Amino acid sequence: MAGGPPLRLIVPALLATVALIHAFVLFPGLSAAGVAGLLTATSAVTAVVMARAALSGRAAGPRARALALAGGLGLTAMAGAASGIAAEVAPGVLVDGVPLPAEIPLVSLFFVAALHLPAILRPPQHRSGLAQLRTALDVLGVWACLLFSAWLLLFSNGGEQRGATITALVFGGGAATTAGVAGVHAIRHRTALQWCGPAAALSLLGLTALVIGLDYPHVPNAAIAAVVAAVAINVAGGLLWYGSVRLCPDLAPLPSPGSEPSASFPLLTVPILGSALITVYHLLNGGDVDAPAIMLGALGVAAVAAREFVSAVALRRQAGHLTDQGNRLRSLMFGAADVAMVLDANLAVRWQSPAAFRQFELPLGRSVALLVDPGQVDDVHATLTARLADPGAATDLGPASGSSPAPGSSPTSGPGSSPTSTSGPGSSPTSTSGPGPSPTSGPGSTSGSGSGSGGAFGSVGVLAVRLRDGFGRWRETEWTISGADPAEPGRTLVVHIRDVSQARDLEQALRQQTHLDRHTGLANGEGLLRAAELIPDAAAMIVIELGGLTAVGDVHGRELAESVLVEAARRLRGGVTAADVPARVGESRLAVLTHCGAVRAQLLAGQLVNALSAPYTAAGAVAHLSAWAGLADMAAGEPAAEVLRRSQLALRSVRSGPPGAVEWYEPEMETRLLRRSTLEQDLPGAVIDLDFQVVVDLPGRRPAGVEVLPVWRHPVLGPVPAGELLALAEELGALSRISDHVLRTSCRLLAGWRRLHPGLWLAVDVRPRQLADPAFQASLHTALETHGLPPAALVVEVSEDDVRQPGVDEVAASLGRLRAEGVRTAVGDFGTGPTSLSRLRILPVDLLKIDQEVFDEPAVLEVAVTVGHRLGMEVIAHGVADLAELNIAETAGCRLAQGGLLGRPMPAERLEAFLEQHHDARQP
Repeated sequence: MAGGPPLRLIVPALLATVALIHAFVLFPGLSAAGVAGLLTATSAVTAVVMARAALSGRAAGPRARALALAGGLGLTAMAGAASGIAAEVAPGVLVDGVPLPAEIPLVSLFFVAALHLPAILRPPQHRSGLAQLRTALDVLGVWACLLFSAWLLLFSNGGEQRGATITALVFGGGAATTAGVAGVHAIRHRTALQWCGPAAALSLLGLTALVIGLDYPHVPNAAIAAVVAAVAINVAGGLLWYGSVRLCPDLAPLPSPGSEPSASFPLLTVPILGSALITVYHLLNGGDVDAPAIMLGALGVAAVAAREFVSAVALRRQAGHLTDQGNRLRSLMFGAADVAMVLDANLAVRWQSPAAFRQFELPLGRSVALLVDPGQVDDVHATLTARLADPGAATDLGPASGSSPAPGSSPTSGPGSSPTSTSGPGSSPTSTSGPGPSPTSGPGSTSGSGSGSGGAFGSVGVLAVRLRDGFGRWRETEWTISGADPAEPGRTLVVHIRDVSQARDLEQALRQQTHLDRHTGLANGEGLLRAAELIPDAAAMIVIELGGLTAVGDVHGRELAESVLVEAARRLRGGVTAADVPARVGESRLAVLTHCGAVRAQLLAGQLVNALSAPYTAAGAVAHLSAWAGLADMAAGEPAAEVLRRSQLALRSVRSGPPGAVEWYEPEMETRLLRRSTLEQDLPGAVIDLDFQVVVDLPGRRPAGVEVLPVWRHPVLGPVPAGELLALAEELGALSRISDHVLRTSCRLLAGWRRLHPGLWLAVDVRPRQLADPAFQASLHTALETHGLPPAALVVEVSEDDVRQPGVDEVAASLGRLRAEGVRTAVGDFGTGPTSLSRLRILPVDLLKIDQEVFDEPAVLEVAVTVGHRLGMEVIAHGVADLAELNIAETAGCRLAQGGLLGRPMPAERLEAFLEQHHDARQP
């Protein structure tokens, strides 16, 4: 961690400075040697701070390093203080011919070096074993050289004649140089030593200069040098504190094994060279080499030899490691599918991997401008030039266009096509298109060369480039720029090239398949919408529903159903023009996007419905389908999905009508279908109420019967009419539940009402499907028996629409069975459709309800009443709303009538009061 000096260091330093100024004031006669000694002594403050930080665990660096450096700095401070005192107290005392103030720091120099050098040369703990051993041998060799030099200068024969200056220069200079070299060597890998190494060297040089300055007390320049040396020692103390206490050591990543700077850094050069010079100097001055000197020299030589041996082992290991890496890299490069190229400053190919010739047959020395599509040359050249100028820059290469097909490829096929694709270098998919434009081609499609602005670019850092190989074929490639070649930064560029031609072909084929229906070859829903976006002049959308396709599969098997569907697609494709787009938009739904106007679109829809409704012959079987069509206008600006939805709404509306119907979309359909959907969702939990409408005997103006009307009072949509409710319940399979409720409840009420009106009967509306259901007949008999009602008290009523359907014979048979059991039958809403009067002859009916619409033609009404009476039916005038209609009904011969004039539909409670009122009126 980095930061400025803490307050605990600044305050003591200021106090020491103030105390030193006071000392100068109190002792104005203080000599220069004394000033230098006292200045040196102030470094003790820094030494104390470093020691406290190391002992308390607050030092960022290793504790041992901080303690050793603090010890050396403290020893320097004590030596300075002692020499300053000696300079004032005993300035003339000599020790072996050396002044005492100089002898004290000279002796301390050896001990300070003994503390500083191990701390500086200490190997980092996370290095390899060989690296640590090599560093330890460096330390041993340095110390052996320094001790050898010191022994020759001070302790061997003739050593005492050298003097303090030469001894300090040789020993201190060698130690300082070693520490400085270690700091320089650590610049790249050991952050803390960037400060500690030079600081230790400065401290040793300062102590050496102090010795020299104090060795010549009467020379003015020497005294100044001593003061400067004291200041340098204090500066070195601050640097030592910052490097050992504040900086986290060794934060930089480790170099690879065997490539550490110490493996080849000349750390021992200075000590060995210094030892050699001292040996020569010693011998020239008549000295001899004694046994201790020989032993120290032998130790130094052995350390150097061992160090070189360890370095040789490390280098061999590193060489083997590099060889393995090289072999591995070569195997990867030879087997890789991607191509690596090194481009020079002119963007010519200087080097390329073996795959370049094997896959692309690209020669060396050619410029990339000759390899790239002409439409992309400018963009590629600009990008590569920019990356060459700034290899580390991340260039945004614009939007991807990797989906562009290879040159010469055709757009994806249109509806009904059967795509075939051949992948390979330079190949492109080909297709055989059916009628209509391709749903994946046109404006905005990805086909083309991809040239132009941004056309060559893929995602960030990737170039999508069309490359001409050595065979003259165009290949779709992706280029990744990884920066400059480390061997020649700023003049080369490394590019990796990948062949993606097959991937592009597959992508194109897959895109084509996503817009086609695989069973029929028509466009699918997505392809239809895509084609609608690409055809601005489309006029209408036709959606056709094929009814009965599921039944064909159930009866004849799925294979035949699929054959019928394929034949229907063929008929659809043959019935439209080349400008129209046929599609399959559902399991049994087909669609056509046509250019025809409203009238021609209506005719086209009718023709297609007729063609699709014709019998299908496949595998010896004949299948019949029904068809309906819904149409919607392609208004300008309307989304294609919205037009398709409207067409399907129109189809859903027309689907309730007879087969072969065609209907245009109308806005009212939204309301109707929303109502229908709401009723379908809410019907399962609906509460069905019963209303009753009285049937009056006209001659006596008394109730003859009642008709039960199930009513659903929807909380949002209001009352739902009985006819709509029963039709919806029949479609949703809920009719039996409702009819059971109607029969049980109405028969229970009828049993009570017949106590006042014994001849009162009940009419119940029934759907043809219920008549053929044995469960309905069982429920009917159960209701009659439970409440003790005779069968004649119940009238089962079917509508005129029910007897017009093809299954009228089954309806007649069911009515006959009920009539045989005593239940009366009726036909309602007579006169609302083209029912033949002669058909009434085959229906076992007791009551005939004539609808209000017949009242407008009195003659027709009289004929209907007469025919009914002749067939043995009672005729009911239904829907009588005023006196005029009542008079017409009576004139025509109707004995029974029903309508708002005689009594509107009412709940059971009101009907009961109505019946009691008429009963009381009959009492004398």
